[in-house]
Amino acid sequence: MIDEQRDLMVVCPVYNDSASALFALAEEWEKALDARGASWEWVFIDDGSTAPGTRQALREIAADRPRFKVWRTPNQGRDRAALFGREMVRGLTRRVLQVDSDSPPAREAYSASRR
Repeated sequence: MIDEQRDLMVVCPVYNDSASALFALAEEWEKALDARGASWEWVFIDDGSTAPGTRQALREIAADRPRFKVWRTPNQGRDRAALFGREMVRGLTRRVLQVDSDSPPAREAYSASRR
């Protein structure tokens, strides 16, 4: 569980997603969220991925970007992974996003700041 409360906590369930998609997502969202000027943290919930590229990408993202965390759970489906993540984080605003979400990061960050 994350004990410190942030302005925004993002939970992102992952299952065998491509490394390139994960790196792009982290880079784009980090820029968009940093532009908000609020405290934030991103938690990838690895829902039992078996693809080595997925696990390696998540390790690298978390190692290079301290506000990105990775929690691993047994495979139970993205909905359960998302629910687990929402229950474990604290934040004034909590969002669940999918890796394949078609929402541009800047628009989502702006929307989240208005709620």
